[in-house]
Amino acid sequence: MTDVAGNRSGAFRHLPDVWRLTVDATQTERDLVVAVRDYLATWQPDELSQLPESCRPGRISSGEDVSDMAYKLSKLRLGFDGSADDRLAFDRMMGFFLHAAGRFASLASQGRNAGEVDD
Repeated sequence: MTDVAGNRSGAFRHLPDVWRLTVDATQTERDLVVAVRDYLATWQPDELSQLPESCRPGRISSGEDVSDMAYKLSKLRLGFDGSADDRLAFDRMMGFFLHAAGRFASLASQGRNAGEVDD
């Protein structure tokens, strides 16, 4: 595998997850909601259709929505019985929302909540 540009310590086995880094860089709840919305915009309709209807993300307007989605995905993961491809899509979405919910908790503990974000 070739080195990733700018990496002087050797080749990456996997490229860094840009979306996790984006979430980590958020400084307010509003920034987090925007990052989550941007992430969801990268999902194609056929990818979203791999997720059970009951856990496809709806409108995200607050950190609470992010946390609720993380909880819902985690709860449904236990009984998920989709194909291997569906499971990969589900796990990717769940992993992102769990990470974003953790960031929201961190921001909330620092008093960096900005309330709901308008469209």
